[in-house]
Amino acid sequence: MPEAPGNQCPACRIEVDGTTVKVAGELDVSVASALARALDVAFAGGAARIVLDLHEVRFLDASCLEVIHAARYTHDGALEVVGARGIVERVFHISGLGSVLTR
Repeated sequence: MPEAPGNQCPACRIEVDGTTVKVAGELDVSVASALARALDVAFAGGAARIVLDLHEVRFLDASCLEVIHAARYTHDGALEVVGARGIVERVFHISGLGSVLTR
């Protein structure tokens, strides 16, 4: 899978493969713009639905949560969020966004 444009984070990996954006590592303010660009690239392909795969994410802060929320809002819920576990899943639930997660 090709890495997302501008992905310069040593503690994470963001890859776009057609309709899937796969993310690994720690997602914090330093990668929020790279995550937003990756989601933009995926949606620019014209797909009706994009999957954001968080299976390998160990940490997610509010800045990246906002990027995910904004992408879902901008694209009328066409972003499916899968694979959130542990502390990452807890962040979604604490923020009131637990309902966006798909198992």
